[in-house]
Amino acid sequence: MKDNSWMKGAIILGLSFFLAIFIVKPVGVSTQFSVLSGIIQSSIEKDIIIPDP
Repeated sequence: MKDNSWMKGAIILGLSFFLAIFIVKPVGVSTQFSVLSGIIQSSIEKDIIIPDP
């Protein structure tokens, strides 16, 4: 029988991804796009994010 260590890794990766979605928030392209656009905008305009007085 072949070595199925890649299958164990895939299952662990899938379970950790599922837990991240279930516990924290959805993880996807739309989420990453909004996070990336926020990072880019805050690096261009330093005063776009200010603390609430």
